[in-house]
Amino acid sequence: MGFAKALIKLSFFIFYAVYSFGQSKSQVINGIVLDSISKLPLPSASIELKREGFAIQNLLSNKDGKFEFKNTEIGTYELVVKYVGYKVFKNNILINNETLLIPPIYLVFDNINLNAVTIKASKPIIQQELDKVILNVDGTSLSNSGSTIDILKFAPFVQAENSSVLLKGKPVMILIDGKLVNAKNESLEGLLNSMPSQSIEMIELISNPGAKYEASGKAVINIKTLKAKNFGSTGNLTLGVGTGILPRYNGGLLLNYKKEKFSFIGNYTNQFTQQYIKSYNERTTKSEQQRYFEDNDYEERTRRLQFAKIGIDYYATPKTTIGLLIQADKNERLKDVNGETQIGLNNAKIDSIIKMKFNGGLIFSNLNNNLYLKHSFEEKGRELSIDLDYGLYDTNWNDEFNNTFLNSLTNNNYRNDLAINTLSDQLIKIQSFKANYTHPFKKGILESGVQLRKTNLDMNFQFQSSVDKQWINDSKKSFDYNYNEIVNAAFLEYENKWKKIEYKIGLRGESTDAKGINLTNKIEAKQNYIQLFPSSSIQFSPSDTNQFTFTYSRKIVRPEYTEFNNQITFANLYKYYLGNPNLKPALTNTLELNYSYKQTFLFTATYLTTKNEYTSIPLIMDNSIVLQNQNFRRYDWIIFDFSYNKNITKNWQTSSGIEYYQTRNHLESIPGFDFQITTLNLKIIGN
Repeated sequence: MGFAKALIKLSFFIFYAVYSFGQSKSQVINGIVLDSISKLPLPSASIELKREGFAIQNLLSNKDGKFEFKNTEIGTYELVVKYVGYKVFKNNILINNETLLIPPIYLVFDNINLNAVTIKASKPIIQQELDKVILNVDGTSLSNSGSTIDILKFAPFVQAENSSVLLKGKPVMILIDGKLVNAKNESLEGLLNSMPSQSIEMIELISNPGAKYEASGKAVINIKTLKAKNFGSTGNLTLGVGTGILPRYNGGLLLNYKKEKFSFIGNYTNQFTQQYIKSYNERTTKSEQQRYFEDNDYEERTRRLQFAKIGIDYYATPKTTIGLLIQADKNERLKDVNGETQIGLNNAKIDSIIKMKFNGGLIFSNLNNNLYLKHSFEEKGRELSIDLDYGLYDTNWNDEFNNTFLNSLTNNNYRNDLAINTLSDQLIKIQSFKANYTHPFKKGILESGVQLRKTNLDMNFQFQSSVDKQWINDSKKSFDYNYNEIVNAAFLEYENKWKKIEYKIGLRGESTDAKGINLTNKIEAKQNYIQLFPSSSIQFSPSDTNQFTFTYSRKIVRPEYTEFNNQITFANLYKYYLGNPNLKPALTNTLELNYSYKQTFLFTATYLTTKNEYTSIPLIMDNSIVLQNQNFRRYDWIIFDFSYNKNITKNWQTSSGIEYYQTRNHLESIPGFDFQITTLNLKIIGN
């Protein structure tokens, strides 16, 4: 309740401040210039404000046809609007003490002969900016790629395979229009698969985020969706059918509507896929009595993905927008696996067989609500934005394992069948308040902000064994778990440009208060700490074709919500997990050097060092292997990325790259785990 009251008071204060700014007595005239037939905006129209026959002010309409006169006096004026090929518009207007919003000005085409002129500009598919790489989608062949996950596979430095998305080897935070998406793994894969490429404007790739973003230690991928730019209604319907061994289909509807004071976007997609997976594996143990294993598994997997989005913007004034965004997705997955493992001793004939049958159902249901206000002040670039977010992330799964142990000669059981059923229900609630303020100076721009975020997790896990064909709950392996986390943050970021150098420096502070408790065994874990996170970016552009960028940041990697749970959790017949109440967050320092040539060839060298990194360590408990995350002293990582992106033809583009990285874990305290890994990845994709 205290958190909610604080949000209400802070929201009231900021909304009151915005309202007070709106009561200024400065006389302002706002309007828009449109074509009388198409109702489309006319950019760069010449607009004059005259008094007693003399021009007092003149300007050009912006790209959306809008214009604004400031600091005008009370009185009657003549408004004159001119545009090449159209008749001149004239009208008298009266200005009083309030802001004057002129009704839309519709210009009528003048029937004169003009030489046809065609101006055609094409966007570069890749743009290197100060602290990010932009992948343009709208207006390129990428807009017909299929889904958002297909676009990410094309993006430089990105590895997007199944439920894993990495940027320069780092795990990522996914943002949609600047709003954090808390879905993970299969849930995230389903969400990205359900977003059609035609709905995407661009994707921002931020491998070393600055102070503006949460200090989570992850890279950032911000997906910007298309919004209606012109008045009227537009729609896009997609349908698709395919087949391999099993059939699949997809369909979606995207709607946009915009008028003077209101805009709406609606999106719904539905996908159904079926997969058939066959796997084979051979392995031999190295011991005096060598054991030979041969695995054959057959899996059928079905998945249904649904995604819905509703966005509403209300333009209260030409400078104030209030919006509501609702996004929901549901991912249902079923697995049916039949497997057989044949076992032999010392390369002899097979003496035993383990037959396995697995049935699993998994449902992710996510709901994100965002209410926001954006206000632009009279001074260009001065802006205030406020966001209130509430998210629900529900995960349910039910996995049933059945194992039969047979003697290969007699086909009789040499031990009793093993049947296990696991059920889990996990609900995460996230409440967040965020306010950002941008203030331009004569030299440079200062951005500041605050964020309050509260996270609550409730988890129920049940482990059941089959007794006389009845499922009996095992109280020692079942549990209820609750986790609460409050993170408060504030940041400052200053950006400026001097000759051919552009730079940005920032500082973020975060306080964390976390508490996890196993409600079954009453074991509790608490953490409370405050950290500062500096960041900086410098870009030097000696020419239009060459850019050098250097970035630095300090981040924190917090353990996952369930990591503090001091309870053995069943994963499968051969793997268990044990939480660690003493697990500490890891602190990471990252240096990046980037080079861009003609926005086509990109090179990056990255050095990352982490203190208190943690990794899974195998423990032997009750003759079983149990994995537990433990901290170790340091983790070093060096990575080199090369990417080449080129428009081969008008409708075909290619992205290729080589990634080389070397990692070293310094686990001196854990014998046998101090190791170094070298990896080389190659990517070649055409679209």
